[in-house]
Amino acid sequence: MTSGSIALTLASPLLLHGAAPKGSAEIRPAPVRGLLRYWLRAALRGSGASTDDVREVEDRIFGSTAGDGGASQFRFELRSKPGGKEPSGGSQDWFLLPHSTDERKRKGTTSKGYGCGGELELRWLARPGGRPQDRSLVEALLPVAVALGGIGGRSRRGFGSLVMPGDRRKVVDLIQALQQEVHAQKLSGKGSQGLDVPRLAPETCSVLEMKRRPDQSPAKQQFENLLKDVMAICHDVHKGRGAGPTFGKASGGRRASALHVRILAQPGSEGPSLRVTVFKAEDAGQPPVREGMMRFEKGLDLVKVWGEPWWH
Repeated sequence: MTSGSIALTLASPLLLHGAAPKGSAEIRPAPVRGLLRYWLRAALRGSGASTDDVREVEDRIFGSTAGDGGASQFRFELRSKPGGKEPSGGSQDWFLLPHSTDERKRKGTTSKGYGCGGELELRWLARPGGRPQDRSLVEALLPVAVALGGIGGRSRRGFGSLVMPGDRRKVVDLIQALQQEVHAQKLSGKGSQGLDVPRLAPETCSVLEMKRRPDQSPAKQQFENLLKDVMAICHDVHKGRGAGPTFGKASGGRRASALHVRILAQPGSEGPSLRVTVFKAEDAGQPPVREGMMRFEKGLDLVKVWGEPWWH
């Protein structure tokens, strides 16, 4: 088998559970497939791929039980990095709602997870006979998924953020490399365009970053301070304003948020930093949403690094 791997470090708490969601966290590979599938779809749709195109590529890489679909061309593994710092604190409680003013609710809403600083290894193995273009696509997809997304519970709000130590590539270069591999697939673009998934394209997606900000609190408190600011803004946009899929819709047809927050550097003596990826959702034209995004951008001192901020 052809294989490859990338070294990862936990930049924020990892809430990754198995059959017992209330039990201690555990390292397992299943969420990695979900992470890669999400960003693969976004990259394909951002290039103009049709629904049929997306399903064709997805079936080759991840396998399918429908029709003539077969086994996945690739196997993905997530494990503690051999010889590295073992992820610790899998039974530690982390507050999920640090912005809440209700102390009892705040302390009652926790999940067990690993703390920051643990080292992991993400490996992929390609089965014999696969297409070289698909292997190149997976190699380009992995760093983008890690750079923009996270794994485990609450990953769209900063938990489960991973960094590639020593990798100095800019996010714009990672995205461009992935787009080149998508174009190398030579997809037809013909067929239905009805697949409702985010599109990783400059006109429908923006990536913003915040510089490290000084914080002399203990590392755990630094993360909670940053998350508190993020969640407070999102909560304020929701409150009484009817916010929809951009900030997440908690009731009346629940929708996952189109806004992905991830930690860029683990809390420490210099303080944390973050990256925000926001897709243009169907509520993008609503004044409360545009105002909320401008407040989000200004309140967290975010700077655009890729794409066009559609709320301006």
